Amino acid sequence: VFAFFLYLGYRSAEKLGNLLAKFVRGINRVVHVFRKKNYLSEDRAHEYAHEIADGFSGLTERPISLVRPVLWGIFNKSLWMLVLLCSFLAFEVPFSGGTIIAGFSIAYLFLIVSPTPSGIGIVEGVMPVALSSLNVNWSQAVVITLIYRAVTFWVPLGVGAWAFRTLHKERAELVS
Repeated sequence: VFAFFLYLGYRSAEKLGNLLAKFVRGINRVVHVFRKKNYLSEDRAHEYAHEIADGFSGLTERPISLVRPVLWGIFNKSLWMLVLLCSFLAFEVPFSGGTIIAGFSIAYLFLIVSPTPSGIGIVEGVMPVALSSLNVNWSQAVVITLIYRAVTFWVPLGVGAWAFRTLHKERAELVS
């Protein structure tokens, strides 16, 4: 569905704007029962469609500009897979390439679709189950999961909180 909207925005801002305006009218009709004013603006839907079309026109003029972000994204995922691989190696757990790729893919999937930010609690619960289904011992799967999540989420969160706090203190001292 979203791919269709993107394709429509790529082809015609007017058609996307008209389609979004129809959705806005439908939503406003439903909301009008509870609230007597319009909830969404049709003008904003048309503006949004034109902004999407403008963004796509920039990409079609210079498609090479996408190469760098795509390469950084691939590099990022490769580093995360390397962290998972090092977690297996650190505890001398036997693995295959498929175990690393599938384990990472399942963890990343639940990181994305989780209702909690960055999959807090969800990834930690699902990843050991996924790894044990990939023939990793349950206790080893739990340890690998905790190490992987510590390195990829909890330590960066702590460093970020410390940096935020430190920078906030320095700014307060400069103002004083």
